[in-house]
Amino acid sequence: MAKLSKTFDTSLEAALHWFSFGLKVIPLVPNSKQAAVKWNAWLETLSIETIQSHWSRNPSHELACIVGDGLIVFDTDSEAAERALSNIEMEHGCRPLFIVQTTRGCHHYFRRPSDAYAKSDSHDSSAHPDRIDVKTGRGMIVLPPSTGKVIKSCYAPNIGGLDEAHQAFIDDVFKHNGRQPPRPSRPYEPSTETADPTPVTEAKLATLNALLEHISPDVGYEDWLHVLMALFHETQGSEDGLLMAIQWSR
Repeated sequence: MAKLSKTFDTSLEAALHWFSFGLKVIPLVPNSKQAAVKWNAWLETLSIETIQSHWSRNPSHELACIVGDGLIVFDTDSEAAERALSNIEMEHGCRPLFIVQTTRGCHHYFRRPSDAYAKSDSHDSSAHPDRIDVKTGRGMIVLPPSTGKVIKSCYAPNIGGLDEAHQAFIDDVFKHNGRQPPRPSRPYEPSTETADPTPVTEAKLATLNALLEHISPDVGYEDWLHVLMALFHETQGSEDGLLMAIQWSR
């Protein structure tokens, strides 16, 4: 597998390259991680023409990409985190075919299959130097040749040539970080199971009959209806309850 080497003379050249690579490029304010545009609207019209127009007018703007659901990027900020990520990659046979060198570590790019669930996650590197940040979905990652970012290695002609980060690999990154493996939340579904009804005993029927002896069936309609409803409830709609109601009404 051939290694692709690439340097850029301008941000415009880089933006066009990463767009053709398959990334959702977005302009940045120089020396920052601040988008120079409202990226939702930017991505709706993203094309070669909009890239050329923007960077022709703003040649100093640097660039990043919105990762999207089809990609996942693992970000290490220390040698300890880089070693941990490399160990997880080797354990699962996942090759990082595109790596960007940063001022503190590396970005490892992978495809994320549609059946693999993940979410962006970040950590305090000073408190947890061995942890691995995760970028996917709406997460943004800075691209070379922006400040502090250079291509370390690239063996993929485009994002389709990247290795997949399958679910077990993603889960092990989260476990290494002390996190629960991410899963979509399940909507609440009320149980359709009902508890077994308590049997209506002879003693209970006798008690209900005794109570009915103190209630005249000639009460008004509302009271009469409430008595029938109570009988239905207490006898669970049984034949015994129905017979008791008929006899009492007579």
